[in-house]
Amino acid sequence: GNVADGKLETIWTVSGTSAENSENVTIFLGDDYILSRVGICFNLGSEREYIYSVSASEDGENFTVVAQKTTSKKSCESQQTNQEIN
Repeated sequence: GNVADGKLETIWTVSGTSAENSENVTIFLGDDYILSRVGICFNLGSEREYIYSVSASEDGENFTVVAQKTTSKKSCESQQTNQEIN
């Protein structure tokens, strides 16, 4: 779907505010990988600040937070530079 389609014109979103919702997205990579960066583009990123975390799992059930970040009100184009997660 929209989460990993590589298109900036499609988005994944939830209803309400972050105070009301704690939503997550799980992306199954199909194999084991060592990741050091993740690319994220937030909707209205130049107008809003987002707090997010990245978690990893070997079994799809038990997750460990590997990064906690706050965006700095950048446009999607400038956000697309990969964010380090370690």
